[in-house]
Amino acid sequence: ALERAISNLIDNAVLYGKKVQIHLFKRTPYAIVEIRDFGPGIPPALIGSAFEPHTRLPHGQQQNPSGTGLGMGIANAIIQAHSGEIRLHNHAEGGLVVTILLPLSEDISES
Repeated sequence: ALERAISNLIDNAVLYGKKVQIHLFKRTPYAIVEIRDFGPGIPPALIGSAFEPHTRLPHGQQQNPSGTGLGMGIANAIIQAHSGEIRLHNHAEGGLVVTILLPLSEDISES
């Protein structure tokens, strides 16, 4: 399920942002996946609704008219089911940054 969630988010970044940077790191107590695209980002007023089912932003509708607007919501539900969190923010130089925080298990956080 986590693979599906992260895959959905990377697919969105590639489709809507064309170029993608992915960073993986550990900041105890979390494993963090950061996905940055180089698209138009999300208007600040709409960031809060990005995970709602069937939400399609204007840029997304133009890039992918056949999309359903379910990918972000599915990814969010999967991450939350694993006691994690997804955060969104627009990068200062353009594009969207999706940050996934997943709690580390004790045996991993010790290393």
